[in-house]
Amino acid sequence: MRTVNIDLPWASRIRLVNLGDAHVGHVNCREDLLKDVVSLVMADENAYIIDYGDAIDAINLQDKRFTPSELASWMTVADLSDIAKAEVARYVSFLKPAADAGRILARLKGNHEDVLSKIFERDVYNEINDALSLPQDRRLGVDGFVRLHIADNQQPSLTTKRKSATRTGSKQAWTVTAYIHHGYVGGRLSGAKALALQRLPSAFRADIYAMAHSHDKITLAKQMVTADGPQQIVMLNTGSFLDTYSDGTETYGERKGMYPAELGPVEVWLYPDTRKMKMVT
Repeated sequence: MRTVNIDLPWASRIRLVNLGDAHVGHVNCREDLLKDVVSLVMADENAYIIDYGDAIDAINLQDKRFTPSELASWMTVADLSDIAKAEVARYVSFLKPAADAGRILARLKGNHEDVLSKIFERDVYNEINDALSLPQDRRLGVDGFVRLHIADNQQPSLTTKRKSATRTGSKQAWTVTAYIHHGYVGGRLSGAKALALQRLPSAFRADIYAMAHSHDKITLAKQMVTADGPQQIVMLNTGSFLDTYSDGTETYGERKGMYPAELGPVEVWLYPDTRKMKMVT
């Protein structure tokens, strides 16, 4: 369990873009959608990414799950010697602009990366982190806390400096804590997934609870009664970038009879001026 503390500048709205389960390297990965999401983040100086893992499909030739028909069309014969390496390079090419701008707040490790590490001793999770030059404290592993300290640290004007050269500190501040986990709940229907989210506040103290893994978008909001007044909490499961069904393919999800799901991230919009949060899908 790790916690990362991050300072963010005060803004009228801050967007936390929760994305995961890109599965780059799979034939049904919607790379176009992933690139669009990163572009939208880069166009908003107050938008940030939290990456929930399973960034790549991470199924090499020696893996019993390997199915040639599920390889992405861009994969070459040369790539087959190290499929994971090709997938890592491609995923990094999509996320690098956000990483270079400091817009990736944290990355989690998914089960696909974890299996490759345990069985084939290949740590693609940190290969991606290293290629993105992601700071060590933002590499949370399978789960952790992201504590955001949003503060207005505006520097005084030259006139103000002349009047009070000792002015320091923040005019206003708001701390928001998120508990994030790659996820561990599956199934065709959303009931168990929603229940898993609703159980998290009984064990972890946070304002935002978020998971991925199941490829289903779920959003839940609650008010908690506290001695200091009501506390708003939000719970979410973010979507994937992997089509369950696609013309001309027959994939694991289709064979298992999984239902098609809405793709893409779930965003949490923070409004520091009013201390409110809103989920956007």
